[in-house]
Amino acid sequence: MLLVIFLMNKKEKGILVLGCGGHARFVLSLLKSIDNSMPVALVSLDDDYDPNEVIMNTAIVGCHSSLTQLREIGFESVVLGVGDNAIRKALFEEVFNLQFELPCLVHPSAIIDSSASMSLGNVVGPNVVIGSEVVIGSNNIINSSSVIEHQSIIGNHCHISLSSVLCGAVHIGDEVFVGANSTIIEKVSVGSNTILGAGTNVIRSISKNNATFVGNPARILSK
Repeated sequence: MLLVIFLMNKKEKGILVLGCGGHARFVLSLLKSIDNSMPVALVSLDDDYDPNEVIMNTAIVGCHSSLTQLREIGFESVVLGVGDNAIRKALFEEVFNLQFELPCLVHPSAIIDSSASMSLGNVVGPNVVIGSEVVIGSNNIINSSSVIEHQSIIGNHCHISLSSVLCGAVHIGDEVFVGANSTIIEKVSVGSNTILGAGTNVIRSISKNNATFVGNPARILSK
């Protein structure tokens, strides 16, 4: 795969994972599944970090404020290990402006149709299926066992959580969170900054932005 070839070419410099929480651990596991010999280091979001801490046999080599220095000494590639969409968006823009490369990571068990396309910095977990003519923007998390079916469009900075299903020709805006085990039926749109709670079943389009929906069928939460 092109992704594996890209990562193998980065062995001399290694790759930085920005973040030290739960999603960073998911990314570390994903990197090891792609190439266990790839040099990887962690960067803490907190300036007050423990430089002696080791997470999943991976050292913390710096903090958020040291990104410029790390770029100057030769690190070229960053993967964002942060689950929160808004924080991940801000970090993506910062890292992009520092001219780091933002590779897509795809677990070897994922199935991606050859007609699908992705932009920068996406993380695709194990057993994901991405169907024909799917278009995925930048900086998205497509979590384990999710299904993104034919002709669906996903914007930027979204999180499609565990075992969610987009049934086909679904259009997702930017910074959308789709909770675990949610289903969005065919030809439905979901507006930007929408949160879908776990197990939500979306049967009609959601045009309202910045709102939270739950249930079967999806209904807006009272404010």
